[in-house]
Amino acid sequence: MELFSLGGDSALALERPFTTGVGNTIKLFEVSFAGAPDISAIESLEGMDLSQIPSVSKTLLLDFATLGITLDNIEGMTFGSVLEDGRQSLIIVSDTNFAATQFTQVMGFALTVVPAPGAAGVLLIAGLVAGRRRLV
Repeated sequence: MELFSLGGDSALALERPFTTGVGNTIKLFEVSFAGAPDISAIESLEGMDLSQIPSVSKTLLLDFATLGITLDNIEGMTFGSVLEDGRQSLIIVSDTNFAATQFTQVMGFALTVVPAPGAAGVLLIAGLVAGRRRLV
């Protein structure tokens, strides 16, 4: 998983498991830490009733399977420049692991900020704006 802070109580999470026979399953989520307690001082959660501890919440922004493209070893993300229309760009990249069967993939997305109902954070809606480039 790749986490990218949006500041405040929000982050983007890029979940990217690989399963033999299935391939890469990649999903982008917004994660909200609002209401989740700081548990860093607790030595162990063993024996605690975890149902009594509020957890983070996550909202699916994009299932990359809906893009209809072959996906590879997606590993990183960062903000790019602000686009001419004012939207923030998000760059997502894979690498080859130095393997002849893998390829480098770069994807650019435009993020539209939509206020989340009843939350201090924002919900980001991603839209693919740049074609991917397959580098061998």
